[in-house]
Amino acid sequence: MKSATAYCLSIFLVMLPSGTMAQADAAPQQIDPRAMTMSEIRVHNAKLDRKDRKYIVCRTSDQTGSLARKNRICRTNSEWDRASRAAQDWTNGVSQSSRSMPVPLPPGSGQ
Repeated sequence: MKSATAYCLSIFLVMLPSGTMAQADAAPQQIDPRAMTMSEIRVHNAKLDRKDRKYIVCRTSDQTGSLARKNRICRTNSEWDRASRAAQDWTNGVSQSSRSMPVPLPPGSGQ
């Protein structure tokens, strides 16, 4: 007669889909720089080249409306590239749409 623990364990193992452990080990680790401390970022970056897609870069900008506060944004190189391309696409879309339609004159301009 099996013990209750061994019985429950055997049922649990039967219920697991095959290859679950292999899939968890093979899945690439997701990097979330926003959830990492600066020391964790330094440890992470120590293993990588500065041009690596997973290398984390932190940039600081002034906070609007404050003389002293700064905003720090940390992203991987691939996230910075994606954000840059999105901003460029948006800018190109705005400039192309302004060429195709006339810009209305402001009210009260006399025409």
